[in-house]
Amino acid sequence: MVLDIGIGNGDLTKMIATNFVNLTIVDTTQEALDNMPDRHGLWNRAVTKILQPIETLNFQGQTFDLIVLSHILYYVDPGIRIEIVNKLYNILNPKGSLLLIYNSDGTRSEMVNDFNGTNFNFDQIYLNMKKFDNVIYKRIDETIEMNDLCNMLTICGVCMHDAGTTASFDDLKDYVEINFLLESSGYSMTMEQNIFFITHD
Repeated sequence: MVLDIGIGNGDLTKMIATNFVNLTIVDTTQEALDNMPDRHGLWNRAVTKILQPIETLNFQGQTFDLIVLSHILYYVDPGIRIEIVNKLYNILNPKGSLLLIYNSDGTRSEMVNDFNGTNFNFDQIYLNMKKFDNVIYKRIDETIEMNDLCNMLTICGVCMHDAGTTASFDDLKDYVEINFLLESSGYSMTMEQNIFFITHD
């Protein structure tokens, strides 16, 4: 059984679910849940949909072979992030795995700082994850490139929203054109993907 919390557009869910029969998906928007599984051709799987924030989830008595937590901890109170990660680890089956992914650093973080947003300090999460015996950690540079200014502004707008800050259209447009414009053509923003893969004892 797979538990995917915060499915977003469902692309990662689809890749993972192809190897499992039972899938539980969690999101705070009904639209995201309604688009799965039909949008991704997963109707031949047993899919349980839960409309609920991660903070109030309770899977007492249930266990999973794989739990996916991709780009969700940004929206969780820093004071309970470790508690949530530990709670999810404890509902893994023996040899089950927890996949945790989040972004940090790069020009994305510089933009957030410049607009007085909140960059997420994941040092505690990193130290907490490293305490597990069976953990694999990868830090991968990621570059988002867009040929179109409107698409890059959309990406930047999402980043600003996640960081709890805003900017006028003109201010953000000027910032992108000054800081993210490539010499050749298009726009580029960098960040780092932090990936933890923890296997239960």
